[in-house]
Amino acid sequence: AVPGTMTLRILDDGRGIRGPDQSKPGSFGIRSMRERAESLGGSLELRPGPRGGTQITLTLPLTEDESPAVDTATAPLFEEE
Repeated sequence: AVPGTMTLRILDDGRGIRGPDQSKPGSFGIRSMRERAESLGGSLELRPGPRGGTQITLTLPLTEDESPAVDTATAPLFEEE
């Protein structure tokens, strides 16, 4: 972890995303996520997962006045209804 940044890593065990699939002319999902991350001073990386599938890593800078909205050590993963 890099001080002053937040990193979110998502892994799946699907078939993966091939390089050409990331830049299809009519496909904007990944491109839009990458552009949004860059506009916030961060990055979005896609690569093959360690056991197949895809690994997505989002890294964003934090400012000094930002702090977690919840205590991540004790917050539930899902809201109960």
